[in-house]
Amino acid sequence: MAVDVYQVCPCGSGKKLKFCCSKIIEEMERIERLIEDDQLRPAISALELLHAKHPDNVWVLMLSGTALVEDGQFEPALHKFREVLKRNPEHDEASVAF
Repeated sequence: MAVDVYQVCPCGSGKKLKFCCSKIIEEMERIERLIEDDQLRPAISALELLHAKHPDNVWVLMLSGTALVEDGQFEPALHKFREVLKRNPEHDEASVAF
């Protein structure tokens, strides 16, 4: 995924990526490639480590939920989406999960 830092941040903050989650762009791109290559377990492990470093980051939570769904882990995925909605009740993608 080629990221445009002037696009709206995937975390749902409404800010430009450059001014929001720019610190984790490279790691998130690497994780998204793992998911695209069906390497879900390594992606989920990497997301857990990234979540430990950035526990309030909605982008990490959303991608974690998505990877968990693709891996068939629906209950943990719902937990991630609920965390997103607690932080941002208007988050479009997380509300779709319900």
